[in-house]
Amino acid sequence: MGRPGGYRSPAWTSRVRGSRSNLYPVPCDWPHVLGDRILGVLGGMGPEATAYFISLVTELTPAERDQDHIPMVVISDPKIPDRSEAILSGGPSPVGRALRDLRMLESLGVELVAIPCNTFFHFYEEVARGTSLEIVHMPRLTAELLADAGARAVGLLGTTGLVRSGLYQRLLADMRIEVVLPDEQTQAEVMRAIYEIKAGRKSGARLALIRASRRLLDHGAQLVVEGCTEAPLVLRGEPLPLLDPMEVMARACVDRFKGTALLSELRAELAERVSRAQTRGPSGALLR
Repeated sequence: MGRPGGYRSPAWTSRVRGSRSNLYPVPCDWPHVLGDRILGVLGGMGPEATAYFISLVTELTPAERDQDHIPMVVISDPKIPDRSEAILSGGPSPVGRALRDLRMLESLGVELVAIPCNTFFHFYEEVARGTSLEIVHMPRLTAELLADAGARAVGLLGTTGLVRSGLYQRLLADMRIEVVLPDEQTQAEVMRAIYEIKAGRKSGARLALIRASRRLLDHGAQLVVEGCTEAPLVLRGEPLPLLDPMEVMARACVDRFKGTALLSELRAELAERVSRAQTRGPSGALLR
């Protein structure tokens, strides 16, 4: 018998008779039974960026077979309220729904949580007070990496909410690193590009973010931090000195679970990029 409204389960699904609570039983000691350490991912901000982060973790994990990879529990919740709207216009806070999702991850025994959204970390302190889970602080980790690599001036591409929040500016100022920000017109172009990427219209967005990155480099940035998780979706592989905080976080997660030294390797690569920045001409081109 179909659901009210005439809905019937499609032929390619199977259903189990019984109450809803019995359909997907998960023992409270599930991770201990499996003997696994589990990485939790709170995503959906946006969904494609979350998928990209998972692919980064998978690519970076040293593995010969499926069983060598890191067990993950992923909650991709696109219903978490818009972070920029909350910061800029007092829109609904993302904290309550995020804490609900984190409680779900906690009940499944995750060891560490990665949240692939830079702007979300404006709310980090409030979220951290509401959960006992360990959360990778992606912006702080990125700032520390830049300081260790000897960076002195970096550009920031991000949502207007992130830029106005001052999150990266404070973190980098603590490391004595100057932040080069887009002018008002360029920032508006960046914000439009970010929402274009979220809508699946990437071609024009890619060009807009390349232009914005070059302007930041022209104004003294040694490299550009991709402070929005949509940016790497269109800028990966571009011949520009870029740093993706999602890659920083992915490397840190793999190091934690696999005992690798991926973050140290990136630190060395970044130090070389910073030193080469002294020989860069306009728009990040290397002077020969």
